[in-house]
Amino acid sequence: MSMKHQTPLLDELEKGPFPSFVKEIKRAAEHSDYAQDLLGLLELSYKEKVTHWKHGGIVGVRGYGGGVIGRYSDIPDQFPGVAHFHTIRVNQPSGFFYTTKALREICEIWDKYGSGLTNMHGSTGDCVLLGTKRKP
Repeated sequence: MSMKHQTPLLDELEKGPFPSFVKEIKRAAEHSDYAQDLLGLLELSYKEKVTHWKHGGIVGVRGYGGGVIGRYSDIPDQFPGVAHFHTIRVNQPSGFFYTTKALREICEIWDKYGSGLTNMHGSTGDCVLLGTKRKP
């Protein structure tokens, strides 16, 4: 799959000795329109020096923890893949210990039903699943 958006500013973040979140999103974008539009939206945000996200808050959770975090783009027509790019927070297991079997299962589910983009929330140990797929 060829890239939909040019990303010269984000390309700069791939340089240097440290791991790059841009590199990982580009890997996901090889097979995900959602990740491609995420790159396009991020590039525009860097160019304009403003965010294009509206935050919908955490749904169904008291305090801070697992649940659905609504993320909406203020320019959905320009980047339809991330018009509704909700994030799912999965509370950490007891003892903060994830088995490889459990992580593989989460990743397989997310590759099938989500964007395939994940990360671990450093301060809570929650697994964060980025970008739910839109309903057709």
